[in-house]
This record gives sequence, structure tokens and C-alpha cells, in this order.
Amino acid sequence: MEDPLLRRGTGRTILLLLLVFINALIISVVWEFGLEPFLWPDNAKDSFSKISESGLFAAVAALAALVPGVLLIRNERRLSKAIADLAEDEHDLRALVENYFEGIFVIEDAKIVYANHTVEKIFGYDAAGVTGRPMQELIAPPDREQVRQRVQSGGLETLAHDVSGLRKDGSIFPMLIHCKGVHFRGRIVRVAAVRDMSDWAAAHQELRRLNTEKDFILENTELGIAHMKSNSFVWVNQRMTQMYGYSREEFANMPLRRVFARDEDYAQALVEIYDRLARGRVFEKEALKRRKDGTMFWSRVLARPADPADPTRGLIAICEDVTELRNTREEDQRHAYYDPLTGLPNRRMFVENLSRAIKRATRARTMLAVLFIDLDDFKTINDTFGHSAGDLMLKGATTRLVSSLREVDIVSRMGGDEFVAMIEDVSEQSQVDIAVRRVVSTLSEPYFYKGQDIVTTVSVGVALFPVGGKNPETLLQSADMAMYSVKGRGKNGYAFYN
Repeated sequence: MEDPLLRRGTGRTILLLLLVFINALIISVVWEFGLEPFLWPDNAKDSFSKISESGLFAAVAALAALVPGVLLIRNERRLSKAIADLAEDEHDLRALVENYFEGIFVIEDAKIVYANHTVEKIFGYDAAGVTGRPMQELIAPPDREQVRQRVQSGGLETLAHDVSGLRKDGSIFPMLIHCKGVHFRGRIVRVAAVRDMSDWAAAHQELRRLNTEKDFILENTELGIAHMKSNSFVWVNQRMTQMYGYSREEFANMPLRRVFARDEDYAQALVEIYDRLARGRVFEKEALKRRKDGTMFWSRVLARPADPADPTRGLIAICEDVTELRNTREEDQRHAYYDPLTGLPNRRMFVENLSRAIKRATRARTMLAVLFIDLDDFKTINDTFGHSAGDLMLKGATTRLVSSLREVDIVSRMGGDEFVAMIEDVSEQSQVDIAVRRVVSTLSEPYFYKGQDIVTTVSVGVALFPVGGKNPETLLQSADMAMYSVKGRGKNGYAFYN
């Protein structure tokens, strides 16, 4: 739609041009002929003849008068468009200011002369209700003097967000104020921007709460937590100081090497850490560690990058003292694989060792021997002298049996008064004969108990691999059968499975 102001201006311009044209025409005629044709009609004929001859001159004069007019119209149209554009820009700017996310005040003589729409949302006043009020009324009483002094200090002034604002309903909230003096229409006014910090304060409080909870968890967990860079400690939690005996100050920049009990464990750990992390895997390992006082303990460590996208940020390691757990595990393993009375491997462990020995003998094409050993009349001795005497006799038999064989040979207790032994790298049966005779002789010597000798004999059955069997179960069964054949012949001797 065309601007009415522009339409009225254009009409006035056209009328002005017409008047200029008519005047120019009259002036040109009078200039050329004077007033005689109009005052004395007798001369009119000749005069109008001259007028017609000079018509071209009059037209040119009139057109010359029209050129400035045309330019005037063109300039007026440009001016009108510029005024319209300026009005549109002013409208857009006002809309931006009115809806800016911060409240905007213009303050003169400590009173508010302008407030944008956001002020209404922050303080609860409408623009008319806040205009004319002292700015101090929007500040909570405890902070009014502080704000007044800082605003009067001049220049750009930023007030801390803990300055409290006062809403229309009397509620108080944290806010941030930016205030600056500016020149406006020949006078100095202050422009203030106010931001409601309630959401920020709530988020900050929640973040502090979460950090407090995080710190509480980190400091009170039973796991040691450490941040490490370049093979040195950066930060540790309280549990790490308790576990190793170093203070936090001592841990800062302390080399990782210092907490390892052995150099070889440290070197191996470094290789494994960087290898696993480079492949995107978590490092996990148990190693023997050293405390500040020199005592040793077993530690289980789990490590991963602090930031997988940025290796320079180091590692986060979780450490656990597993000494008791390891001891329990070893105790369980002893119960699972060792006889609690004699300390010898039990049947389960013997079978596993025998399986591996059979594979070695197969590859080397050698023989091995399995000895099944039984103490004769052990039940009678146990009933006569008691279980303590029987236990003592079993422990003594263990010591004698182990000493009568090579260090590499394996001895195991199957249960009760039954033992088994394995002899590897056998090239001929005569080697086994010598060893078995030595076993029988050693175990048949008297046992001394409470001032008296306990005399017993021993029966031994022998099975050779591969003649007596090609797997642990068959070999043990063959040796057992050979042992019972000795029992059937009167005990106190040995026999090979045939």
C-alpha cells in the first residue's frame, strides 16, 4: 500500500510544476513581445504572428522549468522511501528490545523512564507500573545501598549474581545487573540490563550437591581411585592413602614405579597397560605392591583412559587390596588340589598332572610309571594306637615316600592309607624296579610313637605307560589291580601290571 504522505507530497509537487510551467510560458511571451498585443488589439495580429514564430522558444523555456521539477519528484520519492525504511527498522529494533531475554531499563535521575516487556516477566510489573519508579525499589533492601554505590561509580559496572532482586509479589530472587551511562539527546542516562539468575542458581546448587555426593562417594569407597599421567600419580582418594601409607601430598607427581614390589612386575604392567588400552580394552591385573613402610600386599588394578578421545588426559585406575581374597582363594585351591593332612597333591591334581605327563611321554616316545602304594594293616594300627598315631604315621610315610623318589617325581595321597606316585622319563623297567624297591624298604621301617615302635609293611602295584594304559584312569586302575595282587600273595612287596 502506498504511503499517504508520499501521495500527498507527489500531488503538491505536480501542482507546483504546472504553475512553474504556466509562469514560464507567460514570462517568455512578455519577454519577447511586451504587453502591446494585449493592450492594443490593432497590433494583435502581427504580435500573435510573432508569438507563433517564437512558440518553440516558449516550449523550450517551459521544459527547462520542468526538469528541476522532475528531479524534485524523484528526490522526494527517495526521501519518502528512506523514511519508510527507517520506520520499519525502528519497529524491528523496538521489537527486539521489547522481547530481549534480559530486562532493559533506561534510568534518569535514579528513576525508570523506560522498561521493556521482559521486565514485566522478571519483576511482575507492567511497563506502565514500573515507569517512574526509583530503580532502588526493584532491589532487595539488603543490597540496595551496594547497588546504589556501584551504579553511581560510573562507566560499565557488572554486579555479582548474588545481588537480590525484589518482585512485585515481594519474592526475592538472584539477579545479574549490567549498567552503563550513555549520552542521549543532550543528557546522560543509564541503561541497565537485568538477568534473572534463579534457574542458574538452582542448577548451580544442584551441581554443588552432586559434586558433594560425588566427593563423599569417592572419599568413602573401599576402593582406591587414582588419576595418573605419564606414569605418575596426579590425584588419589582417601582410600589410596590408607592402602599405601602415603599422604596426598606425597602421592602428587610420585612415580608409579614406587608402589610396585618388583621391577619386573612394573615393566610388565606398563607393556600390558598400553597394549590393552591401545586396542580399546580395559587393563586388569593383580600384582604384588609395596607400602610406604615396606610391607607387601596384593593389589588388583583396573585401569581405563580418563578420556578415550584424548589420551593426554591420562588414566583412571581403581585399586583393591586383594590380599585376604587371594589368601582365601589359595586356601580354597589347596583344599581343592591338596590333602589337608599331608600337604600332598590329592587325586584330582594327580590326575591332571598325569594327563600332562602322558602327552609329554607320547611326544618323547618314552615310558612312565604309576605306583599305587598301600600301607598294610593300617586300620589295625589306627584302631590300636588311636587316630593321632595313625595321622602321625601317615605324615611320616609321606616324608619317607618323597625322600625315596626323585625331586621331579610326583607323589599324591589318594585317601586313607593309599598313596600314588608317578615316575617320568622311563626308558626301561629296571629303572622302576630300583625305585620301587627303595620305596618298599623305606616305608617298611618301624615308626616310633610314644616310646614304642610301630612296625608295618607296604604293598605296591606298578603300571607302565603305554603297556598298562594310555590314559590316567586306565593306568591308575592297572596299578591298583597290581597292588591287590601283592595283597593277595601276603602283602609286603610290589608287582607290575601284566
